[in-house]
Amino acid sequence: MNTDFIENRNALTALYKTLKNLNGQPSAAPLNRLVLGCSVAPAGQLAMAIKDMEWFSSFVFPIEGNLPDPVEMKVTQIEASQYDPGSCHFTVQIDFTNSYTEKEILVTVKNHTSCQFTVNRVDINPFDNSKFMHLLEEVMPELETHLDAEKQRLITGYFR
Repeated sequence: MNTDFIENRNALTALYKTLKNLNGQPSAAPLNRLVLGCSVAPAGQLAMAIKDMEWFSSFVFPIEGNLPDPVEMKVTQIEASQYDPGSCHFTVQIDFTNSYTEKEILVTVKNHTSCQFTVNRVDINPFDNSKFMHLLEEVMPELETHLDAEKQRLITGYFR
């Protein structure tokens, strides 16, 4: 039997089940986003900025069980001025689920970094897959029928 057929069918079935389970359920996607405007001054503190950026990039918030990371932090922009040597400004994007509160995250940042930062909240909406699910539910029976017919064709051809 053609293994590509089996792999494709399994992949489609897994995708369908995953999307069906996510529909109307809390998703693993970030529900909240903070953007921090960070700065380090006076001159000579560039090493501290680099240390803080490394911390943002590598720190992992404790995870319960086998859940995905509840908090993701990444440095998205770095700005250093030739007119103000030693000072550095950088932006950090923090995406997080409801596993941690905004306050808990900001206290953790404050306790582990030496930069000054301002907080900007960004409203993001998790992916709404309801329209996609509706289309997938319409097509899935026809797709399964087609896959079953293809499977029968392959089996018949194999035993000839």
